[in-house]
Amino acid sequence: MRKLSCLLILVAGVSGCASVADVDSGQLDSRLAGPCNRITVSWSVDIASLQDVVGPNLSVRDDDRDGQGEVQLAVLQCGLAGTFRRPLQFAFQQIAVTADSVPLVVTSIPEDGWFDVPWAIADAASVPVLTELGYKVVPAEIDFSVSASSNPHRVSAQLSFDNGVIGISAEEVGDSVPLDLPQALVSGDAEFVSVFFGREVASRYSMHRGSINSDGNTPLSTLRLSETPDGMIYDSGLVADRMFWRVPRSGQ
Repeated sequence: MRKLSCLLILVAGVSGCASVADVDSGQLDSRLAGPCNRITVSWSVDIASLQDVVGPNLSVRDDDRDGQGEVQLAVLQCGLAGTFRRPLQFAFQQIAVTADSVPLVVTSIPEDGWFDVPWAIADAASVPVLTELGYKVVPAEIDFSVSASSNPHRVSAQLSFDNGVIGISAEEVGDSVPLDLPQALVSGDAEFVSVFFGREVASRYSMHRGSINSDGNTPLSTLRLSETPDGMIYDSGLVADRMFWRVPRSGQ
């Protein structure tokens, strides 16, 4: 990993000591904010299968040292999102990776806060935004809904692809708890790594009676994930203030 100097960052509610290569190889490009609603589904999957998806430049994290890693599907519906000022609907496939395998050191992000994003899934309005930010994007029709008339609230999302569909539904459990989470998302190609890091603030609900149905060919098909996930959470009023740095892989 490249030896980096420390820069104190205080931007839009994001604070921390981020080590950046230099202004030429990594720079602040944009900020994505909310408010958003997000439902996140998670599974434990054997490390080897996830490492095949992540590739050779990052290492899948084994938090419990049991040969299993974590993969998530996070589906978001956002209002006027940050600097882009347009409604967005998109999803991330997120795989937990080790911080020391990423060519950017951010001391404000803990070891368990790093996730690789092999694929972003986006509706027509969101595709150019996420492509501009360096994500590999799969287009889809996305329907995200929260039923405020029922108690508990019911949350559902459907992602429709050319040859497949993913459906998610669940109900809230109990009262919300405040979320204040430092997190970093990593994406990129053969030449560059894009790193988004900062804090997420939201009201978080645990979910029950959750189900996920997948049919046909989707970005998750190769992992053969169970329709009974290991975890499901819903975040309401999510605001994610992130810094964006683009770093050459040559720095690794």
